[in-house]
Amino acid sequence: MKKCLAVLISIALMFVVLPINTLNASALTEGYYTYEVINGEATITGCDKSISGNITIPSTLDGYPVTRINSYAFKDCTSLTSVTIPGSITWMAEEVFAFCYNLTTVIIHDGIKAISPGAFWGCSSLTSITIPYSVTNIAIAAFDGCSSLKTVYYCGTKEQWNNVGGKEYNQILTSATIYYHNFGDWQTRTEPTVCKDGEQFRVCLICGLEENDLIKAEQENHTFKNGVCTACHVISEEKLTYDVWDGEATITGKVGTITGDVVIPSTLGGYPVTTIWSNAFTGYGITSIIIPDTVKYIAAYAFSGCNSLISVTIPNSVKTISGWAFSDCISLKSVAIPDSVDLIDIYAFGGCSSLNSITLPDGDISIWAQVFYDTAYYNNSSNWEEGVLYIDKHLIEAKASVSGSYAIKNGTVSIATSAFSSCKSLTYIEIPNSVLGISTSAFSGCSSLSSI
Repeated sequence: MKKCLAVLISIALMFVVLPINTLNASALTEGYYTYEVINGEATITGCDKSISGNITIPSTLDGYPVTRINSYAFKDCTSLTSVTIPGSITWMAEEVFAFCYNLTTVIIHDGIKAISPGAFWGCSSLTSITIPYSVTNIAIAAFDGCSSLKTVYYCGTKEQWNNVGGKEYNQILTSATIYYHNFGDWQTRTEPTVCKDGEQFRVCLICGLEENDLIKAEQENHTFKNGVCTACHVISEEKLTYDVWDGEATITGKVGTITGDVVIPSTLGGYPVTTIWSNAFTGYGITSIIIPDTVKYIAAYAFSGCNSLISVTIPNSVKTISGWAFSDCISLKSVAIPDSVDLIDIYAFGGCSSLNSITLPDGDISIWAQVFYDTAYYNNSSNWEEGVLYIDKHLIEAKASVSGSYAIKNGTVSIATSAFSSCKSLTYIEIPNSVLGISTSAFSGCSSLSSI
């Protein structure tokens, strides 16, 4: 019995002292690299000593992220000339690249927290190294024997470099030249106009960090004629009336006549324009209009009766387009409603008799059945499917002739307010799973409807 008990205890102790991670590790090889996988992450344990030239250590091996390099993994790889360490690696052990005599350049990407003891010991040809700002400590003897090291590119500020620990144990760093962020020239990403800022950027030649800045609009270059800039078509403040509520401007109307192609300013008196109020531009001889991306609300009749209006740009900031907002704009040919809009009220584009191209958001939207009443699109019988008008993924309206059973087509995401209100003989409706929203009173007036 005692003998059996001793055997059982011995077996138990074997599992107690055996590290859990060892159970998950296995020696593997890919290309030049030997590695093991522990807890789903790869650790490089060694390499084929014939590895040569300029190399970038892989960030993955067989799909596993490479996060560690074990001791001596590249030691004595005397044919290496340049090494780039990827940002996936967060730790490396001692003497990783020791005595790589021909190694001249090392680039370490952001990820590693410390440079280990003797990491580059004896790399006598090493002339430059790029150190990321993630490094907070350089261990003792990390650069011992690196007699040629003259240049350190540090991807951070001088203040950050001063806070890196361990430099006193690596005297070669005190004689090397330290270069901090080295940004190239500013490049223009977006040209400014006289009413809108542009954007420029520059890239650090050491670490690739990108800085961005505005190119200020040159407001003084506006040349106004009849209150509209001849260069960018922005309307002058003097031509608009507005109120300010809670630090935001609401356009309430105009002074005199505004005609032609116009751009509504994004600010008035220094306040962002967020609302275009009722009748603000009603009946003006505007041919095209660009609404700024500060506007959230377009009130009733805001552009109603603009007979010359051919095009309108509605930004992806507008939440509500109120009833009759663009009604009777008889020259308007197309409109694209941005994804930001969650409500289009009754008759918003009603009576726009030339409007034959309409784009609505893919997602759910609250919309009235008669939003596009008496438009070219609405009046085109080919746009009605079995008496039902769909626009993109939205069911807009059903004619009174729709009766009995009706199945809404798959892919429809919303059903408009009062869409079936005139379908008194409708008895059964089938709604697909794709429908996300059914607006108020969608089936009001369906007196015969008994089953959904």
